[in-house]
Amino acid sequence: GGGRSSRIISMKVESSKQIAGALCLTFLLLYVFLSPTKDIDPLVGPQYWTEGINKETGLGTYRVWTSADFLGGDLAFAEAKNIEACLYACDEHKECLYVSWINNLCYLKDSPTQFQFFDKRPHLYTAKRTQVKPLVGDSWHDASVIDSSKSSFRLFEDSEFSGEIARQVTLSTVDLCVKHCESDADCLFFTYTKQTCSIISKTATMTKVSVPGSKAGMKVRMKDVPDPLVKHHWAKGGERETKFATYQTWASCQFSGHDIGAVKAKNLEACLEACDKEIFCRHVTLVGQECMLKGWSPDHFEILNGRSDVWSAKQIATKQPTRYLKDPTKADLHQDMLVGAVFDEGYDAESKFSRYRLWEGFDFQGGDLHSTTFALESYTLDACLEACDHNVDCNYVVVIVGKECWLKRQPIELTRMVDKKLQVYAGMKLGRVGKPGLDANTLKRDARQPTSLPREIPSAGQIQDLQSVVLNNLALIGVVIVLIGVFALLVLYLSKVRAAFYVNELGY
Repeated sequence: GGGRSSRIISMKVESSKQIAGALCLTFLLLYVFLSPTKDIDPLVGPQYWTEGINKETGLGTYRVWTSADFLGGDLAFAEAKNIEACLYACDEHKECLYVSWINNLCYLKDSPTQFQFFDKRPHLYTAKRTQVKPLVGDSWHDASVIDSSKSSFRLFEDSEFSGEIARQVTLSTVDLCVKHCESDADCLFFTYTKQTCSIISKTATMTKVSVPGSKAGMKVRMKDVPDPLVKHHWAKGGERETKFATYQTWASCQFSGHDIGAVKAKNLEACLEACDKEIFCRHVTLVGQECMLKGWSPDHFEILNGRSDVWSAKQIATKQPTRYLKDPTKADLHQDMLVGAVFDEGYDAESKFSRYRLWEGFDFQGGDLHSTTFALESYTLDACLEACDHNVDCNYVVVIVGKECWLKRQPIELTRMVDKKLQVYAGMKLGRVGKPGLDANTLKRDARQPTSLPREIPSAGQIQDLQSVVLNNLALIGVVIVLIGVFALLVLYLSKVRAAFYVNELGY
């Protein structure tokens, strides 16, 4: 009996060891599959890495976080109307690997020192490039940069772009090939080999291959970063000057959206002159003799092949003070053409995130971001200001207390209300709390506190980000499910072995 008991105890110990070993193996496999440490930036860490989403550009893939910031490592900054435009600006800078974007400013970075995550800063974005596409590969940052008078080129040594060749010319040096490509509106890529400069036209089928002695060039226009809507069609346009501004123009193309108004114009020059006279005009589309004046941010850019009666243009430089300040060197809103005349009738106030100048009994005309009143649970001044805080395109608000809330990008006029029965406020966003803004001052926090706040409802963008996180991790979720199943089967098998032992040894 004693021998059989000792064997039973020995088998129990052995069975426990097997189960413990299976558990260790399972957790090891889970760690290997679920810990992509080679991809995680050590500044970000695994805690916040999974909260980012992937966005693609022509160069590669970026990991993007909302309400976060990479600190330090600044190379330069550029104007960008959204995070996507900021990523394209990073593509065009030889050393850029990280970006931070807020208030239409894009900060390009190479080696930040810290990653910081905030609870609620919805207008702050930051990103890191995680992958470079095979067309250029890792050689993108090893390529030399050649500057010409209007453009910049990336030059890849011992490489060729293979694709459909539009034309070839014999030139003695690669510098002459660069100048030839710059003067050719259709040239975005070229290959130079044995004194032959080949202009590549069909970029959709193009690849970059290794060829000793050859050079492959790509026009990137670092000096004038293309509009993110126009992208590389920018190079196919031409410049035209008026008395007050310089425009980039494109034939058989149109901008859609953000219309200010329409006027009659007999030709493109007359249309551009009409844009000069409209203080908020930055884009135009001319169809026949109908000239459509457009603001800062059109929705789409479309190429209309064969439509010789259609032109589009974007203002790229001005010969008069920019924006609508009479003197842009002074951030004094008493000179602002929109609100300056009644600036002293307003007062300063703060929401949770932003500082505003408010006018009671006034209304901003035009520039609406929506066609009906913005939906709120309660139409209070504080609720409308908070709604503006959470919309990256919102610079102005109008609230009719108890009835309506209107978010606006760029209104065209500030008017005094005639109907004194309505309680109406017009608000202009000055900047972030604790940061300098349009008034060039950091104001003290206003004593007025919000009286009521709307219930926080996830935005469509937040829902889309959550869906992207789930879709990007479907493979990992599948691996977890499979490993859990394997572990369950292993435990079940060991349990059966153990039960069979008891039956054989004890005679059950």
